Amino acid sequence: MINILYLSFRDLDMDYTNTGILVSALNEGNILAFEYIYKTYYKSLLNYASRILKDVEASKDAVQQAYYRLWENRSMLTI
Repeated sequence: MINILYLSFRDLDMDYTNTGILVSALNEGNILAFEYIYKTYYKSLLNYASRILKDVEASKDAVQQAYYRLWENRSMLTI
């Protein structure tokens, strides 16, 4: 479960275009960092999966699973 109350005003001003800051924020469980990754890469990942799987629903499931695993393993990410 994601704890929205964990967010602070500092989180709202983060520069998520900086990979180091993004990964660090994600390591800390920052939902805004995860949302940035989701919004930035979802369409590209879905298109890529669709080309491989040739099935839109299967592709959506695969991308959803990838994001789930990213969130579950966020504390182990490094650059």
